[in-house]
Amino acid sequence: MRFFAPMPPVHSPRSVGGWKRRAVTVPIRLPANSVLKEKISHRLTPPVGRPLQTRIERFHEDFGDQGQSWGKPRRVSARIEWPPGALFPRVGFIVTNLLVEPDWVVRF
Repeated sequence: MRFFAPMPPVHSPRSVGGWKRRAVTVPIRLPANSVLKEKISHRLTPPVGRPLQTRIERFHEDFGDQGQSWGKPRRVSARIEWPPGALFPRVGFIVTNLLVEPDWVVRF
């Protein structure tokens, strides 16, 4: 299995069709949309308890999703970060075929 660095910000999974034929593993960043945010809505509310003042709280979610232009469902990993004192979280989505835990997908 060969790994490449993540591609530039936003691409569609169809654009890497040639890479799949060569068995290359590629994570692709997805722009946030209402469908993806709905799947992680339980993580978009502030954590219960006193907010941390020194470190970022991170959560990882893993779920399947099928975009309109995709031929089959794909694995999507989400990273939700709550910075100290923030009112809203930072959220990132990655579609991938890597067979690792969600927190390792976003580190790739």
